[in-house]
Amino acid sequence: MDSLLDEYEEDQVYRTKILDLKRSYSCMRKTRPDGNCFFRAFGFSLFNSLLAGGSQEVERIKYVGNKVRDDLGSLGYSFTIDDFHEQFISVLEEIKTGDIKTPEDLKTLVFNDPNRSDYLVVFLRLMTSCYLQQNSDSFAAFIEDGLSVPEFCKTEVEPMFKESDHIHIVAIADTMGVGVRINYLDRGGSVSKVNVHDFPDGVDNPCIHLLYRPGHYDVLYIRNQEEDDAQDSGVGSTTPSATCPESSEQIDAATSSSLVYHENGNRNHYYNSASSSTDSPNSCCVKYSEEDGVSCSKALKLDPSLAPSSSSTEPSSTPSSTNGSNNVLSTGSGGASPSTTS
Repeated sequence: MDSLLDEYEEDQVYRTKILDLKRSYSCMRKTRPDGNCFFRAFGFSLFNSLLAGGSQEVERIKYVGNKVRDDLGSLGYSFTIDDFHEQFISVLEEIKTGDIKTPEDLKTLVFNDPNRSDYLVVFLRLMTSCYLQQNSDSFAAFIEDGLSVPEFCKTEVEPMFKESDHIHIVAIADTMGVGVRINYLDRGGSVSKVNVHDFPDGVDNPCIHLLYRPGHYDVLYIRNQEEDDAQDSGVGSTTPSATCPESSEQIDAATSSSLVYHENGNRNHYYNSASSSTDSPNSCCVKYSEEDGVSCSKALKLDPSLAPSSSSTEPSSTPSSTNGSNNVLSTGSGGASPSTTS
């Protein structure tokens, strides 16, 4: 976390809040500030949490992915979404078989591979869109500019590089059935503490912890007991027992430009511009059902006070150190002791 302090060397308000943040978190993983940072950070943290979560949780997330694929078909999306769905399932299979064993594997094999990383971002965006459209009555009042929910999804959710807001977080967290904690590092609220918001409200043990600075999301790793008496050193895990790695690397697909967004008929599609083809319950669950071992989601409620606003978007840049540094998630890091910045 010291690198974060260095970014705000002359800003006492931010430095005070970062020191407060260090009480709970040992290190952070940066993500590329390209408008996809929320989905990259969320995706990396989700998969990272599965590395130690047991096969049952992997199967639950796979079930969610397959169900969303079917639901998207019912909404009229074409077979072109299959490539993105297959990439999502492929990562889960690799975690289950042990081909991906560590956060370093996840970062190198998945999130720092531009094609794989971008495909995952697309599918997470489609999952978010699907949830919003299936629950349009609950979200219509939170959408601005007179857009319908399908129009909002078409223009603000599905396209790559579009920034994410409160409504996106609610939708993807509920879709996955996981708890998310966002730590807001800005000038609002207390002058000495970061503002924290959980999705859903009151979740006991969120498995995904993110840092929000105006316009940008990064991955946070919560401090374990041993680290309370130790120096910070690199990025650790989203789980309490993980420790921070020593190296400092960023997850952010090197180019993030291989997927091109265009309209086709009434639906939006993506294609790869480089080719012609288009055992235990995990704490990540918001609610775990012992009866079937699969159902572990809890409906989220939108907080009217946090309706979309221009102040909570992801601008194209963040303070000095995120661009071109060796500490960004081109595509991934966060889960079980990866390597990033402290």
